[in-house]
Amino acid sequence: MKRYRNNLIFSIIFLIFGLILLGFSSIDIYRSRNIIKSRAGTYATVESINLRTNTTIVKYTIGEQTYLNELKVIDTSLVVGDKIIIYYDYNNPYDVIIRAQAIYMIVYVSLGSLFILIFLIILIITIKKMHRDNKLKKHGNKIDANIDKIIVNRSVFRCPYKLECSYTVGKKTYRFVNNSVLFDIKDVVNDKNIKTVPVYIDGKNYKKYYIDLYDLEKLDK
Repeated sequence: MKRYRNNLIFSIIFLIFGLILLGFSSIDIYRSRNIIKSRAGTYATVESINLRTNTTIVKYTIGEQTYLNELKVIDTSLVVGDKIIIYYDYNNPYDVIIRAQAIYMIVYVSLGSLFILIFLIILIITIKKMHRDNKLKKHGNKIDANIDKIIVNRSVFRCPYKLECSYTVGKKTYRFVNNSVLFDIKDVVNDKNIKTVPVYIDGKNYKKYYIDLYDLEKLDK
């Protein structure tokens, strides 16, 4: 149904951003693999910063040899004369990254992993909801609940339409609210003069229910 599709699309957005971040960080990690393996670091002095070419020249000493190295990176927080930590390939001291680059790689990996985790959580929750709703529709007791109110919520990142309905058994009235959906329930209900909506109940447990909006969705053309 549409609401499941919307949840899946929303989760896929997180997946795409997560894969992009992991992709960029993986490229940087691959290029810096020898530096990571060496685990060698030292202090360097910023000799010059060229904003036009996006390069930073640093000077550092490893053993008895001093190196002047042009790095294709800009850190706007740096000024000439700053002492910074750099990491280098032990077998090739000119292969260098600054500490900020290492931090960016860690941040990108962390954010990418977080986005993919969010994708998985939304996916699992959506699949469970689909399974629960399908089970209620197949095995639950069907009732025709009276449509009481339609709520329109224009909040960002939320489906705007909710339907509230009720069903009376004896002297007790049970109320039901559907998950927010994108299609305009209000227009469909008003145009077709619909008074009730099917609700599937888990036996006599009115707290476990599923409001079936499939027929209303089909009318929203």
